[in-house]
Amino acid sequence: MYPRRRMLTVFGDSQEAFLAHFQKRDETVSATSYTFTCNPTWVDILNVLEGPQRPEDRPDVVVRVFKMKLTELLDDITKRNLFGRVISYIYAIEIQKRGLPHAHILLTLDTYSKIRTKDDIDKYVSVELPDPIADPTLF
Repeated sequence: MYPRRRMLTVFGDSQEAFLAHFQKRDETVSATSYTFTCNPTWVDILNVLEGPQRPEDRPDVVVRVFKMKLTELLDDITKRNLFGRVISYIYAIEIQKRGLPHAHILLTLDTYSKIRTKDDIDKYVSVELPDPIADPTLF
């Protein structure tokens, strides 16, 4: 079996097992998934590059910085309860064809952290549009 297909199979099986386990205990658990993608313009990556080097020339640096930031994100989510109390989580890291890593993360939140209303969503999601006059390129 191809590595990517194998990873997707194992990750999918893990998702099903997590949900089956926690739904037996509590029918109201909430499972949410997120994708965390490496940004080659992170300052931590650019500071290490020498001369004409580009991030794709230093995959060792890119992967280390990504892993550090992923660990910090997981700490924010699981230990600092960014989205509520997490009762389980699993993640899988993939390397994109252009060489950048990304992680697929599945969280199982407890009953009281479940997102139920649009107000619950507004606690975690915000949108800002650039000013059309001050920044017409981004607008």
